[in-house]
Amino acid sequence: MVPEKVPPKILYENGRLLVINKPAPLAMEELSKWLKRYLGTTFFWLVHRLDKETTGVLLIAKEKTLAEYLKRLFRRRLVKKEYLARVRGRLSPREGEINIPLKRKARFHKTLPSVAPGTRWAKSRYRVEKYDQDGSLLRVSPTTGRTHQIRVHLSLIGHPIKGDERYGGGKNEHLMLHAWRLSFKDEKGRYLFFEAPVPHYLR
Repeated sequence: MVPEKVPPKILYENGRLLVINKPAPLAMEELSKWLKRYLGTTFFWLVHRLDKETTGVLLIAKEKTLAEYLKRLFRRRLVKKEYLARVRGRLSPREGEINIPLKRKARFHKTLPSVAPGTRWAKSRYRVEKYDQDGSLLRVSPTTGRTHQIRVHLSLIGHPIKGDERYGGGKNEHLMLHAWRLSFKDEKGRYLFFEAPVPHYLR
């Protein structure tokens, strides 16, 4: 069950769309249970996902036509996503793009670089917002949506996200990754922009 002390925060809601700030640790299965209680129905669609340990903006469609529209936008890469990540080490250059193909390895419960059949290209852009004694604070924009993409990409270039034990970031109370901003155009061409407050450990 979702801990009552840390329920999802509502960022926006109307008759068709619900936008939340997902807390951590909260798996998508647990979130579905909370949504059933909050909405009083099982008719909702999770049009994209966030890892259990990742906080931030998440869209939930309340009707099928909107869900299909949003899924098309994600497939066509027309949804802009920005994450904040605190990583180990001083990342240089200050701006760059990571292009490494990835494939989900179910046997190891990891996503790894691969050239095997079924591998999908993955691209992430980053910019250093700040250096400090413990590492770098990044703004990251994935242009593809592979499982664990940002976590794996940053680990592969030698700067794992702090608190990411799975990909070399070591132990920490929090995974230092936050889905900060998300924007897209609705069916009428209106620009919608959502931002989730930055957790205290990333400020």
